Amino acid sequence: MLLVGIVGTVVSDSFSFWPPGDRDWRFWTYWTASTIFTGSVLVLAVLNSGTLAIPLWIRYAGGAVLAFSVVFTAVSAYYIRTATLGLEGQLYTGGAYRYTRNPQYVGFIGVAVGLIATAAAELLVPLLTLCIAWLWIHPRPEETWLAEQYGGEYEEYCENVPRFVDSRTFRRLLEDVQDRS
Repeated sequence: MLLVGIVGTVVSDSFSFWPPGDRDWRFWTYWTASTIFTGSVLVLAVLNSGTLAIPLWIRYAGGAVLAFSVVFTAVSAYYIRTATLGLEGQLYTGGAYRYTRNPQYVGFIGVAVGLIATAAAELLVPLLTLCIAWLWIHPRPEETWLAEQYGGEYEEYCENVPRFVDSRTFRRLLEDVQDRS
C-alpha cells in the first residue's frame, strides 16, 4: 500500500499521497501503515530467523550494520523531528543532512540489509527488497514538495548534496574530519 501510494504520487500530477503537508488522512494512513509494516518485519524476523544459510560471520557483520544504521537513523531524525513527518517546517541542512539529503532512508536501507543478514530469515528477503525499492522511490515526491516549499534554497542544496550517497558524501566527511584534527 505504501509503495503504491508513493509510486502514484511520482507518476501522477493529480494525486499526492506523500508528503502530506498536514495531519490529514494521508498522514494517518502513511504512519499507521508504516508502523504496522515495521512491527510485522520485526515479528517475521524473530519467527523466521535462521531459515537462510548465512555464515555466522556475515550474520555478525549484519548485526554491526544493523546497530550502526539504527543509531544513524535515530540521530538523523532527532535533529529535525517534525520535518521527518512530512509536515511543513524549516529546511534543515546540518548534521547528517550535510552529507546526504536523505540520511534516514540511507539508514533504513542499512537497517533492512543488516536485518536480512542478522536474522537470516528467508521470508524477509522479498519483503525487505520491496522495502528498499520503496525507500529508493520515496524521496522523489518529497523533492518536488521541498522545491515548492523552499525554492532556490532547496535547489542549491540539491546541487551540493547527493540524494543518497556518492563521492561528495565521502569527500565532505573526509574534509570535516581533517578540519577537526
